[in-house]
Amino acid sequence: MTDDFTKTSRLCPPFCIQPLALVQGVHNIEELELIDFMEKKVPSKEGLLIDARLKEWYESETIPGAINIPFKIVNSKDPKVIQTLFKLLGAKVKEDGSFDFTKAKELAVFCNGVWCGQSPHFIRGIVKHGYPADKIYYYRSGFQGWKLLGLTTVIHKANEAKK
Repeated sequence: MTDDFTKTSRLCPPFCIQPLALVQGVHNIEELELIDFMEKKVPSKEGLLIDARLKEWYESETIPGAINIPFKIVNSKDPKVIQTLFKLLGAKVKEDGSFDFTKAKELAVFCNGVWCGQSPHFIRGIVKHGYPADKIYYYRSGFQGWKLLGLTTVIHKANEAKK
């Protein structure tokens, strides 16, 4: 473990330990369930692995197969931003402007770890906007837990050259 991931205690706020249960209906998963999700749901396009961290964190290193949707996107006051996000996630816009989530993707969401509020913020935000909680999986241990176990990570080539 290196850098910020070695720290076990942090100033709260802003780095507060996150609750296990975020939103009713959201599934909590750990490494084995996440690996299963990555092997079954991501390749079949039924699911997306979402790194909800800021772009800089994602670009420096992430879990294989993750796409970056920074948590701050759910703060947008522009309904078109949420509409675009939900379309990306497989929802359809109905004539009345509401969403049909029948074919929406299952989402496995993570951030830096149990002390990081980025994925909880993202999850609460999309649920508040109507995304079905039962299609969301929260990997609370996050990138810190993933690295702690020595699991494979991806370093983006641009950053690889800098190291």
